[in-house]
Amino acid sequence: MRVGGIFTVKHIRNGNCIGKYHFHNDVTDVGLRDIINTMFRSGSTPALPYEDWYMGLIDNAAFTGLDNSDIMSSHTGWAEFEDYSEGVRQTWTAVLLSNPATFINTAACVFTIDAAGDIEGMFISSDSVVGALGVSGFLWATASFDAAISVLIGDAFRVQYQLTASR
Repeated sequence: MRVGGIFTVKHIRNGNCIGKYHFHNDVTDVGLRDIINTMFRSGSTPALPYEDWYMGLIDNAAFTGLDNSDIMSSHTGWAEFEDYSEGVRQTWTAVLLSNPATFINTAACVFTIDAAGDIEGMFISSDSVVGALGVSGFLWATASFDAAISVLIGDAFRVQYQLTASR
């Protein structure tokens, strides 16, 4: 079985799309273990069922890399980009598209940038809280752009994430 996703990001500036990016994510080790535990642990559900998922941005400042062993409370190679006006990580509301299993958020998650910077990538967590206080959640996936994306005040990132499980 293969499990993974694709982020699609539209970078909007002054109402115009100035960039569109597609990139694959890595599912964290704990994410893969949770899938197996859910299906094969005597039919029981995970210790902490996650009904809501949230997208966050990865800052390029001091970025050294992503690791499949990263968890929300410990990811030494990256920090969260917190400079957007929405105040919380954006909810990934997924709908089933097709079989065997493909989920996507049909309404894009929007991040309105309120400070210039460079964004390295995206992540998905079960915790909506932005920054250092948002570490109690489950880190499902991380992904990095081919190169960091420079953003200005007023830019927007419109993000869709498609998750697929296949043979």
